[in-house]
Order: sequence, then structure tokens, then C-alpha cells
Amino acid sequence: MSENTEEKILKAAENLFIEKGFNKTQLKDIAQSAGVNPASLHYYFRNKELLFQRIAEKYLSLITKSFEILDDKELSFFEKIEKFIKKSYELYQNNRKILAMILSQNSEELKSLLQKHKTTVKKLHIYEQLKTAKDLKMIKDVDPEQFIIQMITLCFFPIINYDFVSSYFFEPSEWETFINDYFINLPATLRVMLTR
Repeated sequence: MSENTEEKILKAAENLFIEKGFNKTQLKDIAQSAGVNPASLHYYFRNKELLFQRIAEKYLSLITKSFEILDDKELSFFEKIEKFIKKSYELYQNNRKILAMILSQNSEELKSLLQKHKTTVKKLHIYEQLKTAKDLKMIKDVDPEQFIIQMITLCFFPIINYDFVSSYFFEPSEWETFINDYFINLPATLRVMLTR
């Protein structure tokens, strides 16, 4: 039963963080939504920051796992790019609101979690592949590290800035068509950045 209670609290907190934002969500709201008394909530999570850390850890782990594609030694760099974009789109489709909320927080908890999940671009296999292809003049004279960061940024920008981009530039009915096309066309855009 205790695991069930903990999961109910986490799910309620996640939903309320999405709906109201982290700062406007209160522990009593979470307890009420989870159907538990405040004492139970405090038993599992002493404060809202601990709830945020637990939820953020879950989703940051998904992002970190997506970087494994870029380290797969069996794939060409173009295959890595296409698979990484596809995985990023899946993350976007399934988790955009919670990821946008988590990544928009400016807190020490988030900074600490990001440090824990830190990925060194130069250690990824795709870095070596791009560097070799550049040295052999198979691709444009691009800095592999900069290219990888640009690719990651292009993949995660719609997630992190979902509210801004979707509201500022699009009518609600236009957004889904745009973002589907965006991810479909992104591999070709990145290929143009690389090929001669």
C-alpha cells in the first residue's frame, strides 16, 4: 500500500505542476488531489522541492537515455541523427507539458539534477564519427561539438519553449501540423548542414 500511496502523490503532484505550475501548487492541493491526508504526504515527501526532484529525475532520465542513441557504435552518424530526432519527437509527444514545466524551473534542485545527468559531447561516439568525416572531407567543415549541440537544441527547443512558440506564432489548430512537419523535416535540415 505504501508504494501505491507514494505513486498517487507523485501523479497528483505531476498533474498539478503541469496545470498550475510549480510555484502556484501547494502541498495541501497535492494531498487533496492524491486523496491522502497532509500527514501522509509529509511522511513520503517533506516538501514540494523533494516532489519536484523525484518527478524531474524520472523525466531527465528519459532525456539522458535518448543520448545513448548518439553513442551507439553500430549506427552511422546519419542513422544516429534520424533515430535521435525520432526519440526526441516521442519524448515531445508523450511528455511535453511536464518536460516544459521541469526545464523552465530556475532552481538549485534542477541545476543539481542537470549536473547529475550531464553528458560530455566529446565522449559520444557521434562526435568521433563527425570529426573523422570532417577530416576526410566527407562532410562540410563543421565543428562536431557545435553541430551536436545545435542538433540537440533543435530537438528540444519545441519542448522547452512549447508555450511560447505554440502561442506566439500559431493558432491552436495549426500547432500540431507544424510540429509534426518540423520533426519530419529536421533530419533533412541537419543533413544540409553537414553535406557538401
